Amino acid sequence: MTSSGSVITLVLACLVMLAVIVFMIWILRKLVTRWLERNSRP
Repeated sequence: MTSSGSVITLVLACLVMLAVIVFMIWILRKLVTRWLERNSRP
């Protein structure tokens, strides 16, 4: 028997992990684009 509390906690943990992954990918993309712009300058 699974209580609704544990299910909600599991869903919240998954959502937080997804949010952290998306946040990290977004920051990495910003850093990579900035680095490419700096290196592409003559």
